Amino acid sequence: MSLGAALGGWTSALVGYKAAFIVNAIFFLASAYSVWLVPDEQTRQRSITESTTTRRSYWQDIREGWHYIVTHGPVATILAINVIWAIGGGAINLVIDRLGGVVFSGPNAVNADAAVAMFYVANGLGLFVGMMIARRVGAYVEGAGRIIGFIGWSLFIHGIIFAFMGVMPSLWLASALLFVSRVVLGAEFAVQDTLLIRLVPDSLRGRVVITDRASEVLVWSLSTAAGGWLLYTITPRTLTILSGVLAAFSGIAWLVVFATRLARLPKRFTAGRRVEEVVAGD
Repeated sequence: MSLGAALGGWTSALVGYKAAFIVNAIFFLASAYSVWLVPDEQTRQRSITESTTTRRSYWQDIREGWHYIVTHGPVATILAINVIWAIGGGAINLVIDRLGGVVFSGPNAVNADAAVAMFYVANGLGLFVGMMIARRVGAYVEGAGRIIGFIGWSLFIHGIIFAFMGVMPSLWLASALLFVSRVVLGAEFAVQDTLLIRLVPDSLRGRVVITDRASEVLVWSLSTAAGGWLLYTITPRTLTILSGVLAAFSGIAWLVVFATRLARLPKRFTAGRRVEEVVAGD
C-alpha cells in the first residue's frame, strides 16, 4: 500500500494521470498472472467429508452465521465495535484527499498529488508496522490479562491522534500523526481479529468473519458518502477531527460494554499467564 501510493502519487505528479492508470493496470495484470500460475488441483480439497457434500442454501448459511453472532456476546461486541469504528473511519480517504489535495498543497507548497501520496504512504507504513509488532504486543497483553483494555484504549488513542491531524500546521506533522495512528490501529486490528477467529468455531468462522467484513464495508461506504456531503458545509480539517472523534468513540463503547459486563470474554483471555508461555506456545 505504501509503495503503491508513493508510485501512483509521484507518477501523477511528474508524468500525469494517464501514466498512473497505465502503471496501475500493469500491476493488476501481474497480479492476475500470479494467480493464474497456481495449479488448479491445489485449490481443491483433497478429502471430502460428509459436511462438505451436503447441499446448503445461501440463506441458511446467513441465518446460522447471524444466529451465532447474536447469541454470543463477545462476538457480537466485536462486530458492533467494528461497525461503530467504520462510522468515523470511512471518511479517511476523503480526509487524505482533501488535506493533501487542498489544505497542504498550492502554488507555493507541495504538489497536490505528491501530498496525497505522502498521506497514503504514511497510512500504509503505519498499518504495516502495527501488524508486524502485533504478535508480540498481543502475547504481552494476553499474558497480562489486559486484552480488553488494550483493544479499547488502542481504538480510543488511535482516533484522538487522527483527530489532531486536523489542527496540524504542516504536511509533515500531519503525516507523522497519521503514521502513529495507523501503527496503533494496525496492532489493535490484528489482535482483535485474532481474538475473533479464536472465539468462533471452525464450522462457522467463515460465515462470521465475512458478515463482519460485509457490515463494516457497508457502514464504511455510507460514512464516506456522508463525509462527502458534509464537505459542502464544513472544512476538511473539521471533517478530520470529526472522523477521529467518532472512531475513538468505538474504543469507549468497547470498554463500557465489558466494564458493565454486558459481554464477557472466556476466562482464558482475561486470567493472564506468563508472556513467555504465550510467545512460545501460540
